[in-house]
Amino acid sequence: MREATAWIFCVNPPRNTQEKGHAMALNQSALLELLEALKAAEVDDRIRTATETLYQALIEAELTAVIGAAPGERTESRTAQRNGSRPRTL
Repeated sequence: MREATAWIFCVNPPRNTQEKGHAMALNQSALLELLEALKAAEVDDRIRTATETLYQALIEAELTAVIGAAPGERTESRTAQRNGSRPRTL
């Protein structure tokens, strides 16, 4: 019998970048647990693709929080620039 695990993620980056610390760092241990569970389980391509999409969304949310603006958004509080992206393999 297989053990089932439920995972719930909320990807809402903080809009106020003046606060120190990052909410995404709190989820790192949960992400590592999910990655280990997926490595141990027999998963098909749909689950693998969904996981990649989830990770990419979390990366984008963290980047938006750190920079202080979404892609293409202009703000006074912006701390850096986004110079594009390139595909990477997880």
